[in-house]
Amino acid sequence: MLSAFSSHIISLIRLFLAVVLLVSGLLHAIQPYYFTFTLSSYQILPPGLLFPLAVTIASIQVALALTLFIDHERMFPIVFSLGLFVTYAFAQASVIYRGMNIDCGCFGFSGTKIDYWTLSVPVGLSLLCIVDLYLSAFQRKGREYINPENVPLGLSSELDGSH
Repeated sequence: MLSAFSSHIISLIRLFLAVVLLVSGLLHAIQPYYFTFTLSSYQILPPGLLFPLAVTIASIQVALALTLFIDHERMFPIVFSLGLFVTYAFAQASVIYRGMNIDCGCFGFSGTKIDYWTLSVPVGLSLLCIVDLYLSAFQRKGREYINPENVPLGLSSELDGSH
């Protein structure tokens, strides 16, 4: 029962993350120059890297979203999403720490200034990724014990009740 429940939770988490990444990625893709401007306002990377990075991030977000929509078994899109969200959280935390008053740019041009509320978005999304990873690992571990191919010789008869 827990496995079926956790499977539904994993599917909901991945669907939610996919929608967030798809919306963000598409908004960044259709406004690459605005996204480049937003990245420059963070004052973290050299200007020459910003446009290629903006296009790359938008592409990665859309690719991750599509992968999360299509494939619920693989772990790499969740791990990659976690890395992306943690990076966003660190970037926003650095802006707060430096006392800057800039637009978040999380979902295109929104005029939302970075504060602790906007920081909670990538942190919350990171936590969802961690929950997904935990539940997925729990399910995989359960499948390892249940799968007769993974049971050492001699024990499979004890597990299925035949002696």
